[in-house]
Amino acid sequence: MDSPFPTLLMVATYLYFMIFLGPKLMENRKPFKLNSVLVVYNAAQTLFSLVMFSEVFIHIFFHLYINLNLFSNKFCTNQSVLELL
Repeated sequence: MDSPFPTLLMVATYLYFMIFLGPKLMENRKPFKLNSVLVVYNAAQTLFSLVMFSEVFIHIFFHLYINLNLFSNKFCTNQSVLELL
């Protein structure tokens, strides 16, 4: 952008809505009941975090462990295990 005025206009519009117009429009309305939606959302986030943690854990402790040659023949004398490496 060449000018800061579009950004300032967007910020001013947002602040006007959040401070004045939004509360005025919502003063006679009941709040939404989102308890069941939030439970499902939190469960999905927890499962996603568990999957991401397990992927990182597997990558770090198995792939990098083997790639850095920490599991070398001086620690293991079993020939079938060494052939897998």
